[in-house]
Amino acid sequence: MPNDPGIGLQSRRFANLLITLAFVALTSPSAARADTFRFQVSDGGGQPLEHAVILLPGTLAAPPDALAVMDQVDKTFQPHVLVIQRGQRVTFPNSDHIRHHVYSFSPAKTFEIKLYAGVPEQPLPFDTAGIVVLGCNIHDSMVGYIVVADTPVAGKTDAQGQLTLQGDPATELRIWHPRLGSGTPQLQTLPLPAPDASGNIPIRLDVTPAASAPASSTGFGNRFRPYGR
Repeated sequence: MPNDPGIGLQSRRFANLLITLAFVALTSPSAARADTFRFQVSDGGGQPLEHAVILLPGTLAAPPDALAVMDQVDKTFQPHVLVIQRGQRVTFPNSDHIRHHVYSFSPAKTFEIKLYAGVPEQPLPFDTAGIVVLGCNIHDSMVGYIVVADTPVAGKTDAQGQLTLQGDPATELRIWHPRLGSGTPQLQTLPLPAPDASGNIPIRLDVTPAASAPASSTGFGNRFRPYGR
């Protein structure tokens, strides 16, 4: 049977179509390689370190629509450390049966929510990346932190000092902990350590010992004055 040129042409077109589809699949954003980073953070004594914030490189698009929540429970900020993305809004409900007066003098966000109960009417936008230290004008023992990330690849360690992130291949990271250093809080840039035999990326931070909570008093706490005022 003689060869049909029409069939040969269709075969070549089909082959070209398969090549095009394969190229699109390999170069599409959804097909981009995402590495898994399993961090294990400990203190200088080798004990698991909770509340360590880690940021990996990444492109931040539009901020999340979902509100982040920094609650107040039993005269403490809950969570102690909140990680959000730049441009995200935060609401500050007061779940206590007493009123609080939340404020920050931090350069990344200076604000004041005067004596209130319940939920403030308007959430606050956090448009500048950085670390925001929170206090209460009524209870100086209340201290909380909001880390405003400029990357979507960010999180904090749990009580076991563990954190898993997924992102593009990286050679360095940024890290911070409430008890890391003094003065104005800043993220530290470190080379990305190699995984250990278990596949975890070990990081050890020399942090200061946990301080006992000071007695509650009135007035804006002087301990926050270095953060912008």
